[in-house]
Amino acid sequence: MVPKKNGDWRPCGDYGGLNNVTIPARYPIPHLQDASASLNGAHNFSKIYLLHAYHQIPVEVSNVCKMVITTPFGLFEFKGMPFGLRNVAQTFQRFMDEVTGGLEFCYVYIDDMLIASKSSSNHMDHLRQLFN
Repeated sequence: MVPKKNGDWRPCGDYGGLNNVTIPARYPIPHLQDASASLNGAHNFSKIYLLHAYHQIPVEVSNVCKMVITTPFGLFEFKGMPFGLRNVAQTFQRFMDEVTGGLEFCYVYIDDMLIASKSSSNHMDHLRQLFN
């Protein structure tokens, strides 16, 4: 268990052994420079942070047993993707790219999203499209 800044605790596992036998995902994580080139002319921005993002992706039931960790309170099984596994960033990036595909005003970097618009009226429309 690792303490969080707010005083709560976060269960963390040492997945070194599992990561050593995991085939690396071949999905690109974007570079921030790629997005910055297309922000020219945008004046309205919203940043969205996806809290507990990885935990929203379910783990295949047959793989849950591979991620059990021991805590002072007993064993803990992750039903959603835990932080620390080899391919979680690539898996989540792929998921977010699918969710936001076609939204040219939305830039996703793993669990951070930037919505960029040229006007405030466009910005409200862009946010509606994203949340719909």
